[in-house]
Amino acid sequence: MSINRLYLENFRVHKNFLFEGNQDIIFLEGPNGAGKTSVLEAISFLAPGKGLRNVSFDDAIKSSTNSWTIFASVENANNFAFAEADSISEIGMSCGESHRRIIKVDNKNVRSSASLLEIVKIIWLTPSQDGLLAESKSLRRKFLDRLVYNFNPYHAEDVARYEYALRSRLKLLKDGNADSIWLTQLERVLAETAIKISAARLDAIERLNTHMNMNDNILICPEISLCCAIANNLNSNSYNQVLAEFERSRSLDAKVGKSLFGVHRADFIIKNSIKGISANKASTGELKVMLLSLILAQVESLNKASDIRPIILLDDIFSHLDEKRSLALIERLEAINAQVWITGTEAPKFFATLKCKKYVKIKV
Repeated sequence: MSINRLYLENFRVHKNFLFEGNQDIIFLEGPNGAGKTSVLEAISFLAPGKGLRNVSFDDAIKSSTNSWTIFASVENANNFAFAEADSISEIGMSCGESHRRIIKVDNKNVRSSASLLEIVKIIWLTPSQDGLLAESKSLRRKFLDRLVYNFNPYHAEDVARYEYALRSRLKLLKDGNADSIWLTQLERVLAETAIKISAARLDAIERLNTHMNMNDNILICPEISLCCAIANNLNSNSYNQVLAEFERSRSLDAKVGKSLFGVHRADFIIKNSIKGISANKASTGELKVMLLSLILAQVESLNKASDIRPIILLDDIFSHLDEKRSLALIERLEAINAQVWITGTEAPKFFATLKCKKYVKIKV
């Protein structure tokens, strides 16, 4: 799929912004503060979650106004329940006094943002993510879960349900007078969703590893694995085992004030496959290249598994990339089956060598 019309009103610095076209590669060029990243953020709002800046929706309202509007016309959304086969679907969004995102598809209200995954698959990489593979395991885990969303549209709901039950259980334990029946009920939800989350994460990692080009001598393809007590021991009796472990950990969790067992403790392990070192020992440039390899592997996997063509958002992508790797990336992006939005203060000179006919540069 691809966006052939994008309209923003009162979004960040944009009073109005309009894109119309049928391009595969769109380069947004302009000075710092012009609103290039804001355009990408608006597109990222077409996916579940809080977008590439991970903020409240009302934070994107332009100063001195009281609401924003996003409209996107998306071509070839032939998997979406509201759209007819091989049609153009229209996604409308707004945020105002309610402080929440209101979504319509083909003029029909959508109750769950997870439904958007039936029409759009959006992947992004921003400068703030450059070092996440070497930072806290919480950030790595969130990054992995966002990759999983595009493979499994129900994963976001499973994660939200798990986290709500985890918070509720911990609150009861901290209060010191927890109803054992209610605790058991919450732990049943935790066990059920933990197994679903673990299976989805493992499936995503397997897909990524399958489509990783380990012979690429320019882009670094990382070795990826999951460190998780539940995921690494899935079996036919996992539900009972996980449920029993949550029950056993009650007193300790109450004492330390946090949940010490569960999929929220999992870690997404990344290694530089060329040097055989962990991500925390890699350079900033190497980390960025590994992230790019992960994103390209996901696009390849999605192209095999779904007829919804992904959208890739790359913000200031050429920072920390030398010319050789930048050229290699452009060649990969030209060949890949995705619509790509790229930002930069100035388009690199080698963009003139693009063979792709569906390319446009837009001044912002």
